[in-house]
Amino acid sequence: MADVLKETYTGVAAGGFNYARSGYYLSESFTASETYSVTLCKIPLYRGGSELDPGNCTVEIRAVDELRKPTGAALATSDVVNLSALTLDTGGTETTFAFSTPYEVTSGTEYCLVIISAGGSGSLIWIGTSADKVTYAGISWRGGVPNWYENTGDVFFGTYGEGSGGAVTRSPMLMDRNMPNGWGF
Repeated sequence: MADVLKETYTGVAAGGFNYARSGYYLSESFTASETYSVTLCKIPLYRGGSELDPGNCTVEIRAVDELRKPTGAALATSDVVNLSALTLDTGGTETTFAFSTPYEVTSGTEYCLVIISAGGSGSLIWIGTSADKVTYAGISWRGGVPNWYENTGDVFFGTYGEGSGGAVTRSPMLMDRNMPNGWGF
């Protein structure tokens, strides 16, 4: 079966305002609109400086606690993606993180996508906006266990699942039809 877009959040980019490095994570929550198996996610990213190397990264799917922060062990972990050659362009690059073992999310349940950098020496910027807190129901966090800090905005993503069709959740917001690099989600 083909990978089909299931959940997404995009908007008018305000540049990158979040970063990941060894021991410091980024996340964005989403609520599954249907029950499906996540096969991959796509995230717009860029590197924070030419001398910086985010290295090998993965995305985890985690449960959320009562405050909607990532909690517990990873429910699923993507394959490793080496981001050493990631663009420096602040328009970012759509980066695909595939799950060799798809993870089934349950309709109506909230989860977090968490980017993990395995010891890189630099910043990894997850593109988002600081203006859409009122239009997207998810929450973006930075930090790590035990200290997670809420971001002032949300970050962009797309989750994909197995199937021939499905519900795509798009929160009401201003859509920028001229987004850089033709993000496909």
